[in-house]
Amino acid sequence: MYMIRLLLDNGYSMMAVRSFLVEYDGEGRELAILQLVESGKNENLIYRADRYMETIGGIHEEQIAIIGFSAGGHLCASVSTLWHLLKEDAALYKPNAAILCYAVLTTRLNHCRDLLEDHVGRDEEKLKLAACDEQVSEYTPPTFLYGTSEDPLSNPENVIYYAEKLCKHGVPFECHIFPKGGHAAPRCDSAIWAKSARGRDYNYIRLSVEWMRELFGLYHVFRYGL
Repeated sequence: MYMIRLLLDNGYSMMAVRSFLVEYDGEGRELAILQLVESGKNENLIYRADRYMETIGGIHEEQIAIIGFSAGGHLCASVSTLWHLLKEDAALYKPNAAILCYAVLTTRLNHCRDLLEDHVGRDEEKLKLAACDEQVSEYTPPTFLYGTSEDPLSNPENVIYYAEKLCKHGVPFECHIFPKGGHAAPRCDSAIWAKSARGRDYNYIRLSVEWMRELFGLYHVFRYGL
């Protein structure tokens, strides 16, 4: 995967999670994050910073970012906005930055609400937790947002609503909404390195890496290989 190669080539250590241990109810709805918060239990989250650092050496505990795309972006947004609600060892789950790419982040748009209802049901309390923009607070880490105007799912309003809440709570963020590209485009493959016929650079992966470098004060450490 180009995202992994790019990060590793530029001095990052990372853990890629291809799938998650997800609990399901009888109708197949994903409830992992919501059940985690409601129960206060620590299993089934993406990672615990202490376990992560035990398995991979040389990790700076204040420079751990979570990155998610589409549904994974919603999961990462949930982690970054709900971690502080855990009853046990909440600080171990705190990410220092979040990169959310074409993620559904709100219930204020009908199509986004319908999608989240498909996953958590119509219970208003669970929907409120699943509406990541409504959960943004001073506990939310600095965030990088990416989307496109042609994305019918994670459309500009969806991204802007989240950015609006980040701004309201004083959370540092960077937001890119490019005019071209549908949902999940460009993918993390060779197409992302090519410029369009009009010469535009849509390489959001490079932008996110540069954002992390600046956020963590690492421009003087890593080579400029992007």
